[in-house]
Amino acid sequence: MDVDQAHSRLGANYNGHPDEDTVETTFSESEEEEFGPVISLADGYVDGDEEEPLFTPPLYIQRYCQVEETIEDFIAGGNVVTSLVDLGCAELKFLIRAKNGSKFRRIVGVDQDEFLLGSNSRKINPGVFEMINKRDIPLKMEVYAGDATVPDARLVNVDVVSAIELIEHMDEPTHVPLVSTVFGVMQPLLAIFTTPNVEYNPLFPGGSIQQRRHWDHRFEWTREQLQAWGNDVVKLHPYTVKYTGVGEGPPGTAETHGYCSQTAIFTRDPAVPRTNHSITVLPHKLMREVDYPWAPPKTLEEEILEIMDAECYSQAKDLKEAEENAGRFNQEWFTFSVADLYEARWRLQSMLKPPSHLDYIRRALGKSRDESLKYDAENDTVSYQLLGPEHYDEDLYDDGPNIDMGNYDHLGRKMEMDQLVEELNDPEERDDDCWG
Repeated sequence: MDVDQAHSRLGANYNGHPDEDTVETTFSESEEEEFGPVISLADGYVDGDEEEPLFTPPLYIQRYCQVEETIEDFIAGGNVVTSLVDLGCAELKFLIRAKNGSKFRRIVGVDQDEFLLGSNSRKINPGVFEMINKRDIPLKMEVYAGDATVPDARLVNVDVVSAIELIEHMDEPTHVPLVSTVFGVMQPLLAIFTTPNVEYNPLFPGGSIQQRRHWDHRFEWTREQLQAWGNDVVKLHPYTVKYTGVGEGPPGTAETHGYCSQTAIFTRDPAVPRTNHSITVLPHKLMREVDYPWAPPKTLEEEILEIMDAECYSQAKDLKEAEENAGRFNQEWFTFSVADLYEARWRLQSMLKPPSHLDYIRRALGKSRDESLKYDAENDTVSYQLLGPEHYDEDLYDDGPNIDMGNYDHLGRKMEMDQLVEELNDPEERDDDCWG
């Protein structure tokens, strides 16, 4: 097949990408006549997500995990990736997972449904935990309302593109501009497309190969059709492709029916430099962007000193209050043994193990330049000067994973626990199934 034939095979209006986990399955007779009947399963199955109850873990989780594992394998092969664009991001579920995995510095979601993005874009805001436990590299998250078939200068030469259950929601004539935009303009090092495998449909209760799984699916491909599309892509662009999937059927159906969800993985030829396109247009509408708090990783000595300072402050504050309750108001310096301080902090115990654990602490204390934290090597003790509240920086203990919640009480900066509890209890604020 030549290039012109490949162009014609690839197939312009992008019709959006509803979230199949929550969309209500309602459709008109004209829609059913145009696109074919929809599988109707037994009571108890969630409309618009009919296949999920049949798989453990749910099929959408299997898709996410496969995409994540593909990215991790690509990185393990020596490739450097720092940016990810998820096309058809819908309710941002995969976008939120992505920030918990590989060391991305930029994560972008694109979807045409502006209302859906407006309702969900707040999900990219960092939570309380992420504000306290800062990342060790920068991360910017962006959400755009826009057409996946239209190039945007902000999305050129990205590293990874994911399109999870997107293409079947697009009219086939839009596939030509989609391929041109993704592989010709965005030029990712890695692109991952997933889509339903129609050959699997007869394995659903009441299903057949003539039926679609969702009212908005414009089509559902066989394995041969997906491979024909993918093979046409690599005839036009410097990529290789391999095919796989998730959602295994009953024993004996692998050859006859394949996976429930099929995947095409495109890898760019590293010998072909990416083209520098002079694109200046910005058609996509920015819905939200967030820069996550971050700080360079601390050295072991810096972490030890931070924890020791926090524990000395905590214990000195308690002793000071006891002294004042007894009518004594003059003590500013308090002395603690290194061994006792180690035993008081679980974080130190998790970082440093016997028999050399105290030696690490002593070396760190010996290098301390903190005038209020003095180490006495002869007695193996630490003297700590408790100053007034005006001497403590507002962000003193707000930049690392070694923070103990009790310190916030002592500093007069108790965590906003109501907010934290709300985030933990709100299913919209979390995803229990974390990256890889």
